[in-house]
Parts: sequence; C-alpha cells; structure tokens
Amino acid sequence: MPLPTVLAFGGNALLPDPDKKDARTEAFARALMQVMPLRAGIIILHGNSPRGLILLRIEATRDRIPPETLDVLVAETQGYIGYLISRSLHNAMTDDGEVQ
Repeated sequence: MPLPTVLAFGGNALLPDPDKKDARTEAFARALMQVMPLRAGIIILHGNSPRGLILLRIEATRDRIPPETLDVLVAETQGYIGYLISRSLHNAMTDDGEVQ
C-alpha cells in the first residue's frame, strides 16, 4: 500500500492577495484547487497564522467586547481553518461531480 501524501498549508495560505479584493476563503480555495488532483490518499495539515488577525480585531474592540484568552483564540482559528479546508474540498468535489 502506498504511503499517503502529506500536504502542509501555512496559516498564511489564508491571507488574501493584497493586490486583489478577495476574501480569505477565496484565497484558500484557490490554494486547495491546486492540489485537488492529489486528493486520494492525502493528509492535509495547516498552520495557525490568522490568530494574529484575530488579536488585532480584539485590540480594536477591547473597550466594547471583553477580550478572549490566547488558548480560546487558537481553538477558534484551528476550527476556522479546518472548516475552510473541509468546505473548499467539498465545493471542489461538488463542482467535479463527485459529490451530489
């Protein structure tokens, strides 16, 4: 049995192209589309860089919304990135006719 391919996305894969006005989700979907041909037997790992963006958001609103602790922010971004991976792969497979 062949070994699976491991693909690691840095958290910066979620950052939008500064020259384009697209969302992080669109930037990440484009990155995943590049690896769709490898999807059988692939393990996807990801970084966690967007927590810095969340920290900036918290700093900007800390006088109106109580700040969360770093452990909560890490859990939030881990779930966020995992969801984007899942949704992007599902959408790509739906477009290919693999998922109904």
